[in-house]
Amino acid sequence: MKYVIRAITFLLLTAMSCKKDKLSELEKLPPITQTGAGTFGRLINGKAYTPKGFRFKPNFYMIVDPGYFENLDIRTYRYENDKSERLTIFCYDVLPTPQTYIINNINRIWLIYENESNGCLFLQDSSNYVSGILKISKYNLQSGIIAGEFECKLFHASTSCDTIRITNGRFDYKL
Repeated sequence: MKYVIRAITFLLLTAMSCKKDKLSELEKLPPITQTGAGTFGRLINGKAYTPKGFRFKPNFYMIVDPGYFENLDIRTYRYENDKSERLTIFCYDVLPTPQTYIINNINRIWLIYENESNGCLFLQDSSNYVSGILKISKYNLQSGIIAGEFECKLFHASTSCDTIRITNGRFDYKL
């Protein structure tokens, strides 16, 4: 009898140690920081997205031009199986202080999303419906740190692409 109890105990302990805690999609994203950590992440229709892979350029970078209309350009790429997914957020007239900006078709923010896997392309034009916010939480050119959060929704009436919902977006970059 004691061998049966030992065998059952061993099996239970083995089964419990093999069970791995699965991360939620949100937990797969980098934390929200303002240190220049070089991180970017977002949920896209509920699935975690972080930059990955390489095709002749970095998979996450930012360009800031404070002398020419205060431009801010955020670009991310993900390459898997010879297909890319990219998101570009381009803003002009960005103030070097914490601010929240409205993303829409007629504002000063352009958003481009392309997914080669499913052929969906959303450009900043009148055939797309784009709404959302871009929150710059840290913009310090002396330290070279730009950090913030964003979310948006993209819809293209003339294609078969699903509505794209980007939530929990975050970035932290050191120039």
